[in-house]
Amino acid sequence: MSPTLNKHVVSIGGSKGGSAKTLTSHMLCQGLGLRKYSSILATSDARRNVRNDENRIYDTFSAKSDEALNALLEHFSNVEIKVTSLVVIDGGASRSQFDVELAKSSSLVLIPFLTAYEDIEVAIADVENLRVNLSEEDFELVRLLPSKYPTNPFSRDSTEKLFNQMFTDEHRQMMLPPVIEMNAAAKLNRPDLKEIPSDVNNLSRRLADQILINLNEDPFQYRERKF
Repeated sequence: MSPTLNKHVVSIGGSKGGSAKTLTSHMLCQGLGLRKYSSILATSDARRNVRNDENRIYDTFSAKSDEALNALLEHFSNVEIKVTSLVVIDGGASRSQFDVELAKSSSLVLIPFLTAYEDIEVAIADVENLRVNLSEEDFELVRLLPSKYPTNPFSRDSTEKLFNQMFTDEHRQMMLPPVIEMNAAAKLNRPDLKEIPSDVNNLSRRLADQILINLNEDPFQYRERKF
């Protein structure tokens, strides 16, 4: 049985295309499933396909229409309702105002970004846009998430130097541990999902653990699934 959750909606936004928002959404839901937390991946971007094959350990939902998304948020953002599913909303790119409105109904807001200079610039601009348009309480729920972080030591050193150059101390405090680059993780977004490599599952678990901790949930309270 999946645990009852007190906080229900994680939105994944950012205006830069190709920043791994969809992949992050799938990885998070995969990791939650492995930790025996039920989750729903809601696709809000009309350009994205909804993956609903039976082999997934999480549910998927099309939230491409305003009516579907609003109904979903109305139910799962209601703190008076005790539910057992956490909703992960893939927000799509180039929708800054949409991200602001979505953040207002979210328990946590993730902004994934790649580690190139331009991607960091856009991620910072997205954070500042949310700062201006959200209440102080809602802005405290925003997190930066480095994606496809390099595994090569020399590339990591260069990346950290760039981070130190571009991010303020406050930005660094908002930053979650990076999701390392792993080409095999793309399998999670394929329509013919079959066996998932163990290293992808491990990476997904680590991401889910960080999100659960930020939601004040215990990642290790329930026996994880074995695949």
